[in-house]
Amino acid sequence: MQLDTIFSWDEGQVFGEFSEMQMKDFRYSFGGGFRLSLANHVIFALEIAHADEGTNFYARTHAPF
Repeated sequence: MQLDTIFSWDEGQVFGEFSEMQMKDFRYSFGGGFRLSLANHVIFALEIAHADEGTNFYARTHAPF
């Protein structure tokens, strides 16, 4: 079994025209988590992310039980 640690950071913005892009409008999000793997297959993942819109928690499993 292998336990991996994940860190993430994302920054950007959405706009319709290139002229609408403003440096002050950039938003960011960040997060982290853990993934438990066996033979290169993720068995269990637990992650959390935060942005201006709030905090999200994510868990998934592919365990055969």
